[in-house]
Amino acid sequence: MIHNLLYLMAVLLIPVILIYGVYPATQKVVPLHRVGQGFRSFDPTGLAPSIAPFFYQHVQTITGLGFDVIDYMTRDDASGNASSCMIYLVNRKTLERASIVGTYGYINGETRVSSHYFEFTTKFTDNSSISTNNLLSPGSFKTVAKFRTARVTWMDDPVALYDVHRFHVAKYAGDRQKMLPPRGQEVEAYEKAILDVWNTQVETGLATFDSLSQTYNRTLYGSYYMVWCILWPMKQIRLWQRRAYSQKLMREYEKERPRNTSVA
Repeated sequence: MIHNLLYLMAVLLIPVILIYGVYPATQKVVPLHRVGQGFRSFDPTGLAPSIAPFFYQHVQTITGLGFDVIDYMTRDDASGNASSCMIYLVNRKTLERASIVGTYGYINGETRVSSHYFEFTTKFTDNSSISTNNLLSPGSFKTVAKFRTARVTWMDDPVALYDVHRFHVAKYAGDRQKMLPPRGQEVEAYEKAILDVWNTQVETGLATFDSLSQTYNRTLYGSYYMVWCILWPMKQIRLWQRRAYSQKLMREYEKERPRNTSVA
């Protein structure tokens, strides 16, 4: 009886060991980001029918808020198994940025949606930023103070989310000065901001930079941390933490924001 019980426990533990113990170690050799693998422009009329409505609907709404489209950009990830499409916009009156993003994988030649969301970002002269988005993913990076982000996952109206973002900035920006890149340098500045994020993850110990291959890669610690972040129970804990912050922000918003505020 005891022998059978031990055998059953061993059988049940094998997949756990493989998923939580072996698989994360294999991800150390998978590149995270390659420098120079920048965005390229794409023709929005060529978007797959399964993903086009999301972009068309929200770009019209966000341009109605005073934002101008800078570019339609796409980029393959470092592994080559997925790509992201993004519409990048700026509001030169309020010195804010917006992006409409979709990440897609390819299975048997078909485009499959991995995630899509929109985000508003305010960057400051000290290289810090405040962002507000509706991304559902728990994320796998360590949170750092200079990049404050609220994920209001249940809000799918860009107009409402933008109003929350402006409240978010007013609440936590302090005396920091907003900034936008000079005209014509917006895409270059966006790509630099991505590298700033990766360099911050190097500082946290999750990633390392290989100057020879010009790639950011996981450390062994980062391999386990990033994989465990998308597995139970860390995934649920991170989602709870992000939702708790967003709910706190929304409670403050509902209490302090005038009901007749216009985002125009």
